[in-house]
Amino acid sequence: MTNPVTVTLRLSAKDGPVFIQHLAEVLAVTRQAKGCRHSNTYVSPDDNREVMLVQGWDSLAQQQAYIGWRDSTGDLKQFIDFLAKPPVVEVFELFDA
Repeated sequence: MTNPVTVTLRLSAKDGPVFIQHLAEVLAVTRQAKGCRHSNTYVSPDDNREVMLVQGWDSLAQQQAYIGWRDSTGDLKQFIDFLAKPPVVEVFELFDA
């Protein structure tokens, strides 16, 4: 079972294409991180500055360790600099009715 995490991003208007290139590079590493089962990217059909990452992790501790590593390398700050506002991160638990 994976723990789904969604990250909703609102990009700055000027950096869209550069961000998409950056995202392609960092997600290749994310997908290899310990505990990452998948990381998919979605773009709003109404506004290409609205991006959502949907990731599945074996545990939230592994996801948090990964974020900590990205922060320690400076990657997280570089990522956030592309955004018009802070990302919205949501964690979900499986409810299978």
